[in-house]
Amino acid sequence: MLYCGAIIVITTVIRGVLGGESYGLTPFRVGLFILAEALLLLVSYVLLLNRGRRLRRMAGISVLLSVAAASAYGLVDQAINMHETRQGAFDARDFGYNVLYGAALIFGWCSLFVAFLFSFDLIERERRIHAWREEALEAQMRALRYQVNPHFLFNTMNSAVGLMEEGAVERAQIMLLSLSNYLRTTLMLDPLSDLSLSDELALQRQYLDIERERFSDRMQLHIDVPQPLGHALVPALILQPLLENAVKHGVCTVPGAAEIALTARSAGDRLVLTVENDFRPESGTRARGAGIGLVNVRQRLEAHYPGQAELAIEPGLASRRFRVTVNLPLRGV
Repeated sequence: MLYCGAIIVITTVIRGVLGGESYGLTPFRVGLFILAEALLLLVSYVLLLNRGRRLRRMAGISVLLSVAAASAYGLVDQAINMHETRQGAFDARDFGYNVLYGAALIFGWCSLFVAFLFSFDLIERERRIHAWREEALEAQMRALRYQVNPHFLFNTMNSAVGLMEEGAVERAQIMLLSLSNYLRTTLMLDPLSDLSLSDELALQRQYLDIERERFSDRMQLHIDVPQPLGHALVPALILQPLLENAVKHGVCTVPGAAEIALTARSAGDRLVLTVENDFRPESGTRARGAGIGLVNVRQRLEAHYPGQAELAIEPGLASRRFRVTVNLPLRGV
């Protein structure tokens, strides 16, 4: 509107200075420019209705709209000129010029408008794709997190049954009560959230306390985590499957005392977590890390830190020590 208004004022003043303006026709010229503005709005509306069509189709529609709008503008302009000259003659050359000139200007506007529409559609498409990726990642993370719970529950219930078979009913009741509290706490966690390493260790101590009810003095636990690393952020419950494996394939299979060692250290901008346990090679332990717990940890690390984290398995057959090392970005410290 400001652009058309400026053109009206400038052309009227120039024509007046040059002596070619009939001020009696100024209202008609104002109406002509208002018509031009209305035609542009109509063209834009038709293009908006065809939003989402292919570029070739939009180009064809723009050409047709440009010629039609320029023709309508040229006819009105000819009517004003015929009224001004009072000759009543239709100037085909002037009309053709107006149509070509006006169509070029309107097509330029159509090109700009279509470019804006395509850019907005592209931004919206990228936003949707990003949202779909986030939803897919969230679904994957939730599936991986909840995959651990039945596995953990199965192992713990087996431990409770073992205590009952041994006649330690009271200890089994304590274990089941501890299990209930532990599950209540873990199920309230957001699968996509990070925990400080100290909070993660506090949760895992609850789990290890449950297992101690079964193995009593046979399970020896050693945790070495420097205090500054307690603030490091890790995926929630990332250590749970590793400690479960250490109990199931270590403590359960080794006669006598068996040690589980959990250590944390920093290496530049990396956080290195290690879970190590005694085991018997002849017990059939999955030394290559094909068990559901280790596969789950690998998948969660890849989803949480794409291409930035790794899990290494070191079955020390000679030393009878099984080591799992998690290497991930150091954050929060």
